[in-house]
Amino acid sequence: MFLSLLLACSVTPVVGDAPAAEDSATDTAGDTGSNIGDTDTGDTAESEPTTDWSAYTGERNFYASVWGYECDDTTGDEGVELTEGSDYDALVELCPLCTHFYENTPTVEAVCDGYLGLGTTYRALLVTDGGIAAYFYSQGDSGPSESASDNSVSFDGELAEFDYEIDVYGVPVSVTGSMTFVMNAP
Repeated sequence: MFLSLLLACSVTPVVGDAPAAEDSATDTAGDTGSNIGDTDTGDTAESEPTTDWSAYTGERNFYASVWGYECDDTTGDEGVELTEGSDYDALVELCPLCTHFYENTPTVEAVCDGYLGLGTTYRALLVTDGGIAAYFYSQGDSGPSESASDNSVSFDGELAEFDYEIDVYGVPVSVTGSMTFVMNAP
């Protein structure tokens, strides 16, 4: 079927490929319209920078308040895209529609006076024309398991900002953060 569509498209006349008309006032007006159609809009799309999804730098802020204790702590993050291996396979199983998977490494081992231990975690992004959803995974004894998600990540092509809430020993902890991706030049 694809071949028949391809052949059908190859015999369909393309706007702007019509035989040249003789010079006349009427034809000049027609030529002006065809010149407008002759501009290559494909170059414009190619000249825009694109997101390099292979790695990011970021940060997370953790906030909790319980029984008079308040924590407001921040850590930096480094993420590298996973494209193979057992962790990648486990993440694909957890989020088969996701388009990018990352191993996330924080710059500190713990926040909130050591009450909230950090370690290597994982992130998965579902990138669509309608936006981005982010899924956050912690490493358990049997592999990664989902700990939170944000279905309304704001994204401008370079900076993704997210927020979610986790439960640590029964205490709700609000997490806000960002992931900054490099933009590839056209």
